[in-house]
Amino acid sequence: MPRPKGSQNKVTTETKQFLMSIVQGEHPRIQKALTEVYETDKDHYLSFIVKLLPFIVPKANEVHISSPALENKTPSWFDTVPES
Repeated sequence: MPRPKGSQNKVTTETKQFLMSIVQGEHPRIQKALTEVYETDKDHYLSFIVKLLPFIVPKANEVHISSPALENKTPSWFDTVPES
């Protein structure tokens, strides 16, 4: 029986949990290495953390809403603009 659509497999779930534990500092040797990188080159440290984030945080998707019921109305504050 296949997994339900959109569900993660076991390896993906375990990988995300492992990467999250690295970012949270639960692995002393990895945390020590990250601390050394941070102390020597903060740009490189931030680059490393940014590269890990897509595996932990879900990607944002752009949503476009189009509905014929929504009319294209000018904001009401345009009605109160004084003429010069």
